[in-house]
Order: sequence, then C-alpha cells, then structure tokens
Amino acid sequence: SIATSFGTPSSSNISGAAKSLVPSELVDDLEAVADALKSEGYGLTITSGLRSLEEQKRQIGLKCNNPPGSATCDPKDGKTVACILRDNNPANCPHTTGRALDIWGTELGSTSQCVTQSQCDFRLGSNDPCRLNECQAALITAMKAQGFCNLSSEAWHFEKPKMSGTCN
Repeated sequence: SIATSFGTPSSSNISGAAKSLVPSELVDDLEAVADALKSEGYGLTITSGLRSLEEQKRQIGLKCNNPPGSATCDPKDGKTVACILRDNNPANCPHTTGRALDIWGTELGSTSQCVTQSQCDFRLGSNDPCRLNECQAALITAMKAQGFCNLSSEAWHFEKPKMSGTCN
C-alpha cells in the first residue's frame, strides 16, 4: 500500500533532506536505529524517501534503457537498476509507495555521509567499498536489526516491508 501518513524522526543523529518523508509506522524503527548507531559513534542521513511518479520516471530515464511501465529496467552502463513502475502503477515501486528509504551513515555530530554513492561499486557484491565502509556497515546492521532489508545493488537503499526481490 502507499503510505499516507508521515512523521519526522527526532533523534539528534538523524538528518537529511528526506527526514520528513518517513512513513509514520517507520519512525520508531528509525529512532531505534539512531540509538544503536549513537552508541557506536555514528548517525544517519536520509537522502530519499517517498518519491512522486514524476521523480521516479526521471530516475528511470537516468538509469534504464527501457521506459517506465516496462517489465524490466535494462540498466544503462554502470548504473544501478531503478524501480521501473511496472504497469505505471505507483503501488508497484518501493519509493513511490514510501516503503523505501535511501540512507547513509554519518559520523556522530556530522551530516556528511561516511561514504558516497560515487565510491560504491555494486558489481563487487560483498566487496563493494560502500559495504566495507565501517560506518555504512554499522548502518546496514542496525537497519536489518529493525526489520529492514537492504537492496543488494545499493548499500544505501532500505525497505520495510520488503518489496524488491533482491532486498535481503
């Protein structure tokens, strides 16, 4: 279902432009993640939450050879897969339902990401520099402890509930 109620986590170590785009039912989970990270000297920044159809279509244009509504993305060279909006239905995409959040680890007291997307290489699997980054790894562990899954091709993409087949 598409999220209709949103909240803003209040922990001091949560920041980001999409902090207010968190479905209300996930706010407590993110507060628990923030508490776990704080004890390790980290925070988190939420860079993307609920996306409009227009923004998701823009993402598809940037990352996919196939148009929105197609059965598959067929990623452009070096790009990660984007949710293709199967049948052009927003209920079929984690970001357009609000059930996906793009989150990066930060050092405590900073809003700067510990690692950036340009440093990631999903083709390396578990050896992806983003997954090996201590700060991002701590975030992934804390998010999974709260029931989120992490997309295998994006060390920053979390879903609850799981909608993507490659989210573990």
